[in-house]
Amino acid sequence: MKHLGWIIGLLFIGIFILFYNFKYLPTAAELIKQTDENTMWQTQIQELKSTKKPFVYKSVFTFDELFVNPASFNLSISGESTLKVIIPELQALAGDIQVCGHTDNTPVNSLIRNKYPANWELSSTGAIAVLKNLIKLGIKSERLVALGYGATRPLEDNTTEAGRKKNRRIEIIVIKQ
Repeated sequence: MKHLGWIIGLLFIGIFILFYNFKYLPTAAELIKQTDENTMWQTQIQELKSTKKPFVYKSVFTFDELFVNPASFNLSISGESTLKVIIPELQALAGDIQVCGHTDNTPVNSLIRNKYPANWELSSTGAIAVLKNLIKLGIKSERLVALGYGATRPLEDNTTEAGRKKNRRIEIIVIKQ
């Protein structure tokens, strides 16, 4: 008998908690609204995925492969030859051509900081230099876009010289129409 009071008290607390929680459970209308929102977001994600233009061609060259001196952005003889090799393929493919410049995360050398205050300028200038050479080699300027990504999209780890060298690069990408 002396435990009956405890049992009734616990039963009362249990019933109170049960009904109290029902108050905060979502109603059928709220569940439908949440389902509709979820469907809307999934549809938007699918639309974004479908509008992402995949590329049909991509070539990647390090600054050392293309330029005499990466700070001057003058194409070396081997750099010009490298670009000449890909010209027929670029001309044969339909679509816009993105010339994307990338750098490592090393701050710009103080000797060239007046000309290129940050890696953004370095990457953009490299992309523009290659773009101008592609025009000289016969690619229509209407198809070309230059992009400078700075150090925002590394391929390799920037903690090693080999990784930084691979990150200083130019990508030539043909976007599918």
